[in-house]
Amino acid sequence: MIGPSGCGKTTLLAIAGTLEEPTSGEVLVDGTDVATLSRDDRARLRRRSIGYVFQDFNLLAGLTAAENVSLPLELDGIWTRRARALALEALDVLGVADYADRYPDDLSGGERQRVAIARAVVGDRHLLLADEPTGALLAPSAPTSTWRPVTSATQTACYRCRSFTFCSSHSVLQ
Repeated sequence: MIGPSGCGKTTLLAIAGTLEEPTSGEVLVDGTDVATLSRDDRARLRRRSIGYVFQDFNLLAGLTAAENVSLPLELDGIWTRRARALALEALDVLGVADYADRYPDDLSGGERQRVAIARAVVGDRHLLLADEPTGALLAPSAPTSTWRPVTSATQTACYRCRSFTFCSSHSVLQ
């Protein structure tokens, strides 16, 4: 989805990701009308079925990369060892497994974005919502080498995890 700033891309993704409620219409995720779900059930649906890549990463500064990725799994009752193994696998797919024990402040913007993508695809997610996933990496004159690895890694991760991706951008990414 491509459009100028302020046209509603982030709002649409927030509605699709059950972070906001629509003013009209229905939102179905995995065949379920999310309006019929309680707040806790919507949170559970997000953790289990929807991965969300935020514009500003939203990584927790006090957790390592692996802990940021494994946290949603642990919240769903997956044992810590298994959650870490799945997190390391997702980080590996995105080329940042070597940074698993580093904190977000010790990572570059591209590395943080890959960790955020790993968190979004870890587990059995069916839908990946990416709100300008390369926005923090782009400058008006940024070379494609700045953002291409992130978009390529996202495609690879989604293919391996069998996730559908819905991505927003203010510019065309090639």
